[in-house]
Amino acid sequence: MPSHSTQAPRIKADPTTRAMWTALRLLLLLGLFAGQHTRAANAVDVTITGVKGSQLANVRAHLSLIQRQQEEELSDRWVRLLHEDAPDEIRRSMEPFGYYNVEVGSELEQRDGLWFASYKIERGEPVRIGSRELKYVGDGADMPKLVARLEKFRLKVGDRLDHQRYEDAKARLIRSAENLGFVKAEAVEAEVLVDPEANTAAITLTIDTGPRYFYGDVSFQQDFLDPALLERTVNLQPGEPYDLREVITFQQGLQLTSWASVVTVEPDFDQAVEGRVPIAVKLEPIKPNRYSIGIGYETDLGPRISARWNQRLINSAGHQADAFVRLSPVLSTIRGAYYIPVNNPVTDRLSTSAELEREITSDTSRRTLNGEFAFIRRSIDDKNFYKAFLEYREERYEVGDDPTERTRLFSLGFARRFTELQFKLFPQTGRSLEYELRGASSAILSDTSYGRLRVAGKYLLPFGSNGRFRLAGELGAAWVEDFEKYPTSLRYFAGGDSSIRGYEYKSLGPIDDNGNVTGGKNLLVVSGEYDHRIRKHWVLASFVDAGNAFNESLDDINVGAGFGFRWLMEFGSVRVDFAWPISDEDLTFSDAMVHLGFGAAL
Repeated sequence: MPSHSTQAPRIKADPTTRAMWTALRLLLLLGLFAGQHTRAANAVDVTITGVKGSQLANVRAHLSLIQRQQEEELSDRWVRLLHEDAPDEIRRSMEPFGYYNVEVGSELEQRDGLWFASYKIERGEPVRIGSRELKYVGDGADMPKLVARLEKFRLKVGDRLDHQRYEDAKARLIRSAENLGFVKAEAVEAEVLVDPEANTAAITLTIDTGPRYFYGDVSFQQDFLDPALLERTVNLQPGEPYDLREVITFQQGLQLTSWASVVTVEPDFDQAVEGRVPIAVKLEPIKPNRYSIGIGYETDLGPRISARWNQRLINSAGHQADAFVRLSPVLSTIRGAYYIPVNNPVTDRLSTSAELEREITSDTSRRTLNGEFAFIRRSIDDKNFYKAFLEYREERYEVGDDPTERTRLFSLGFARRFTELQFKLFPQTGRSLEYELRGASSAILSDTSYGRLRVAGKYLLPFGSNGRFRLAGELGAAWVEDFEKYPTSLRYFAGGDSSIRGYEYKSLGPIDDNGNVTGGKNLLVVSGEYDHRIRKHWVLASFVDAGNAFNESLDDINVGAGFGFRWLMEFGSVRVDFAWPISDEDLTFSDAMVHLGFGAAL
């Protein structure tokens, strides 16, 4: 029999019909797509309770419902799915803090087209350290300093398990070995076993110190500096344990000298003999001359223009020089200096300088010539600065309409400055202290005898995450044999942008019979300021300054107060302050002074 097959009849559609069906399908797909994507980005309001601080931040960082809404529009279906995943994500985000039995209550509702998700976290009891086994193995296993470090491990039995604290403590143990010369120390066993039912954790940590290394010979590869000069910069003594921190400090010191454009310090562990590591230092000479010019404006000095020239490499002995010129209506300066490295060339140098200054204020004017010979020492981190100096000063000065006075002083003095500041755009902690003691005798090339002390300090205190208090004070005291022969450049004045704001530059102090501010022997100024950052680079400030310059007793205290703002930059901040002399009688709003300046936080 012949076979038969049955097939459905095939209908050929004309082009118009096919186009209609295609359009209909596209409309249906678009309708489905629109129905699935009607939720706008950021349309989910998420509330989390039960945790705060770093724990809250970690929960939010792990919640896909929060992270996904920042990336794409969410459909209703996706919101529900992500909400279902949220409790597990929250539990996992709490484990690094030692909470392995977390209960999460969750709710999701839609109101007026918006989603509202809430999560109530009950942390439960944290996991605590039940046991720990810590040890060093290798050449340094029995070293007393390392054994003592094990005893100081931050997580003790009974403490709450915190994985970040554990990682930090482990890193400290490795660094402790590295700092003693075991530069290849590593954790060969690092295990944290958690028993969630018993709420306990067992820590097992084994660190292999590896071999111990010591400093070998330090060699320099360069052809522009005296080898004897470079030998004096080396702080790595052959035979001492290799310490990476000291090597970095050595490199930073060479960079601080400004002799070289590139400083490379390369220890060669593969060539170590009996643990002694040879160290090769490669130096490339810097371009000797550097020029800079600046134009600006300060309330105290008015418009100013300045120029500086640095000669950073005069000869193979490391001598350097610089020259500086500043011109302004109030204070103009011309200065030149020559520097010779001595002792440790990184930190110590002799300085010979000459300076000519001209200053004109509302009541005084002066022309001062200084010649100075000094020994200068500064630390590699630039926190400490010391200077012992001999100075010859010749000054011609006028106070009001009085005749011009001329004074010559041959002074001996010592100065010190200490600065410590948090390294960030908006530092919230920091402190500085500087003082100078100087004096001269009429028996030794001076027109009068005097002794002078100046102390100034500043302190930053944090307030919340975006605030800081800035406290500052300045104290000055002097004994003078003949005040008429005491130059105005050494007298104390108050008022101005860096003193008591609300008053003009050097407008406060003892006055003569004609009402001219003559300057005083003593000074006391205190200042308090609160700064609040409102944006990354913008800060609002409010402040109060008080004090005065005086001779025998502080009879009049002048107070200035106001507000301002700061524009933060990596190398300082632009300051604009509106200040009023609130201790003055008949004070009006129009008495405000605008102070413009540029400087650091301290």
